[in-house]
Amino acid sequence: MPPAGSLDDCLTLPLLGPSLAKSTQGLPACLNVCLLACCLLLAGCGLQLRGQGAASLALDTVYLDAPAEHSAMLEAFQRALAVAGIDTPRGTAAEAEDRQASVAILEVRSNRHPVATTANLEAAAYQLSLEANIAMTVAGEAEPLSATLLAERVYTLDRASLTGSHEEETTIWQEMRADLARRMIRRLDAAVTRQSSARQSK
Repeated sequence: MPPAGSLDDCLTLPLLGPSLAKSTQGLPACLNVCLLACCLLLAGCGLQLRGQGAASLALDTVYLDAPAEHSAMLEAFQRALAVAGIDTPRGTAAEAEDRQASVAILEVRSNRHPVATTANLEAAAYQLSLEANIAMTVAGEAEPLSATLLAERVYTLDRASLTGSHEEETTIWQEMRADLARRMIRRLDAAVTRQSSARQSK
């Protein structure tokens, strides 16, 4: 099953392949416009079906728990689950009456170190690393499922525009948190599917 709410994966697919684009050459402009509109409509349907696929897991609520210092990661998880159509109240599954699933963010570690230097031995590029330790609890599982999620990026420092470089770094950190959130959903998806299969086999 595709990862729930992975909108970025869908958008990487081309709307018009090279062969289709070539075959439309010489057609009236109005017909080309109609073909493009149909492709956009089909792409939109595909994105909607992905969201419905996430809901088909019979998992409408995931309880999130995290200490205050991990609020940025918690918000990224909330946004990713919201895209999948899943409610995200705060609190552990043990505290909730409806124990479907919970995700606890145990630890988040970030690191930034230079990977390239200029002729003057000044940092020219940095590698950013973001690691999150999480524990997932799914109804029916005897023990929480632990997972370590890691994302890494490299960006070039523009010393002529340090403000721009700072904004770029901030954006990269946000993208890395979103990446870890999507990975969390895939892990949760796998755990729910495994537990569902186990119940059906009994």
